Amino acid sequence: MRKGLLVATALLFSLAGAGYSKEVKIGSGWNLIGTACEISVSELDKKGIRTVWLWDRDKAFWRAWSPDNRIMEIIDSYGLDTFKTIPAYSGFWVSASGDEVITLCDVNFDVNRLVPFRGTVKYIDLEGGFYGIVDETGKEYLPLNLKDEFKVDGLKVEGIGEIEENATRLE
Repeated sequence: MRKGLLVATALLFSLAGAGYSKEVKIGSGWNLIGTACEISVSELDKKGIRTVWLWDRDKAFWRAWSPDNRIMEIIDSYGLDTFKTIPAYSGFWVSASGDEVITLCDVNFDVNRLVPFRGTVKYIDLEGGFYGIVDETGKEYLPLNLKDEFKVDGLKVEGIGEIEENATRLE
């Protein structure tokens, strides 16, 4: 039986989960952060955070948020969209004036089953079709939650996944 691969991250995003610190230290200046699950801006409402910038893939446009009402007025005056949550599997920029700590959500991954991978997405035209990942060594994985934007035959991908031992599939 081929084992399924739960794709936890793809491309540049970091993973938050069991065995990893849920608290992320933010330093003064610009910080690039990734998350495996949705984050509310209330978690980012800290004294040392100036602005948070999020790329909206659907609109191909930057969105911004700040805990400072004066900065929010400037963001509004430029006609930028704002947000209340950061979607799961997103990267975002945080500009901070000092050190802060934010808490990312708890994802229940078994760290012992995490596998880094680098490979190519392949479309398999069988029983209605599905997408798999073939790594650089030829090992095949069946992603159980591959996002639509990664369902591109021949797309090179890199990330971390969790092996799902109980994945069932037709042979």
